[in-house]
Order: sequence, then C-alpha cells, then structure tokens
Amino acid sequence: MTGKQLAVASAGTGNIPLQLVAVTQPTGAGQFAGFTHVQRLNTVGGVAPQLPCDAQAAGQETKVAYQADYVFYSAPQR
Repeated sequence: MTGKQLAVASAGTGNIPLQLVAVTQPTGAGQFAGFTHVQRLNTVGGVAPQLPCDAQAAGQETKVAYQADYVFYSAPQR
C-alpha cells in the first residue's frame, strides 16, 4: 500500500515520531486489503545515532532498533 502522512507527533527524545497515514493506493488483495489509514503508536527507539558523516564512515552500516504498535483502520462494511 502507499500512503500520505496526515499527522505526526513527537514521541520523546530518542524515539521515532507517532504518525497517522491515509492509504492513497491500497493493495488489491491479501491481509492488507481494505485499509484506509495506518497509525504508528507507542514508539520506542529508532532515531539514528549522532555519528559523523565523513569519508571514514562511508560504507558503514548502523542498525537502530525500535518498536512500535501499528493500528490499521478500515471503512465500515455496509
């Protein structure tokens, strides 16, 4: 699915922000079909470390752990 960010809010220092996204291009079928919005909540971690971006850092990979809850919303079935 593809989406458009509608809102973002701080989750505190060191945590990626909370986010609300509207689905603009839904998937055709499968477990993610039919959703209209996705919300990221309860984030912990995920912010990139403050490392220098220079020639010595070129090609290095840094993994940053995070956790979050994702809530998927769909329109009521009629």
